[in-house]
Amino acid sequence: CDLRYLDMTVLGKFAVIMADPPWDIHMELPYGTMSDDEMRQLGIPQLQDDGLIFLWVTGRAMELGRECLKLWGYERVDEIIWVKTNQLQRIIRTGRTGHWL
Repeated sequence: CDLRYLDMTVLGKFAVIMADPPWDIHMELPYGTMSDDEMRQLGIPQLQDDGLIFLWVTGRAMELGRECLKLWGYERVDEIIWVKTNQLQRIIRTGRTGHWL
């Protein structure tokens, strides 16, 4: 389902939203991405009157993610970092961390 074209009001309201949007990180990906303006214009405020949102971002999308949260009416409280490991359980350090804002 492409959220850019979905009438968000039909979904009702949620206490918690976990969003993993297709950020345009300027890499070849096996799926479509959304432009920065498309991200800003998502109808997220229609899904909550009051509640929490966990927004997945990569390092490249960190500032845009913070901007979107503010535009959507949220106050960023904290940040969670996902430390990824490889098959040998070694930490992957080179630009592979993700963040929940």
